This record gives sequence, C-alpha cells and structure tokens, in this order.
Amino acid sequence: MKRSTLATTSTTVQSGPTRACDSGSSCTLATNSVSYPYTLPAGASAPTATKVFNAAANTGEGNQTVTVTWSLAVPAATVPGTYTSTWTISLASGP
Repeated sequence: MKRSTLATTSTTVQSGPTRACDSGSSCTLATNSVSYPYTLPAGASAPTATKVFNAAANTGEGNQTVTVTWSLAVPAATVPGTYTSTWTISLASGP
C-alpha cells in the first residue's frame, strides 16, 4: 500500500542529546530526566506539547549547547513527493 502521509510516530530521538559548555564559558551541565528513545508527537492537528530535554533544578546554568539528533522513518512504500511539517520549539526557564 502506497502512503501519502507519514505515520505520526515517524520522528524520533534514539538517544539522549549531547551537552557541552560553550567555548570560553563555565557552566553547570543540565541533568536531563527525559527517557529515550523519544517519539515526537505528530498529527493532523497540533498535539499536546512534550519535552525532548529538560534540566533538573540547579543544573543547566551558564552558556551551553545541547545537540538533539532527530531520525525520520520513511517506509519504502511512501509515495515520492514533498512532505512538510511545522515544529514549534520553546526554550523556557523557571521552576
């Protein structure tokens, strides 16, 4: 069966993001409690927001870079063409 939409479970993060203090700065690396693999929720209408990464209290301070590697599963029976999606990513601070 040929598909013209991708499954709502097609986008995943297989392992925890990497974290590093930015060059020339000191930081307290974020302690993340999100479990992996993580599946990005998807659907015809916007799903409820979820966290792909978080920082425990008293961590994640200072300038640092968090790198998330996403994977997209495209089944062999997918119809060739252009597919689009909108992702909204928020960086939030606070308890």
